[in-house]
Amino acid sequence: MLLQENGRLRLIDLGIGKSSLQNWQTVMGTTMGSLGYMPPEQLMGQPVDQRADIFALGAVLFELVTQQPYIEPGPVPVMMHRGLNPGVRRASELRDGVPKAIDDIILHALSMIPEKRLSSAHEFKLAL
Repeated sequence: MLLQENGRLRLIDLGIGKSSLQNWQTVMGTTMGSLGYMPPEQLMGQPVDQRADIFALGAVLFELVTQQPYIEPGPVPVMMHRGLNPGVRRASELRDGVPKAIDDIILHALSMIPEKRLSSAHEFKLAL
């Protein structure tokens, strides 16, 4: 996050930046992204939709609330395994004072089954 001159926060992603100094391009059949924020369907090479972003947003909210990573960093195969088998971790178990409603929103966003996730950023906003 960056703090703008007007005092507002701006969320940015520098995970896979693009610049004129880099010479890379997405190759058909490859996956790009930050492992700690990829939903299970993406890790398994299945099609993704907007609910993949909801999953990532849920992981970010988990991290903001708990001050801990949703998926512990490590070697790629280990992180992929952790992403496919994260276990249920309630934010309130890691940090005192987290309201049940926030716990529920995070768990809903991080559902392993895309159809059970919040369906859009608007729905996420309304839940918050």
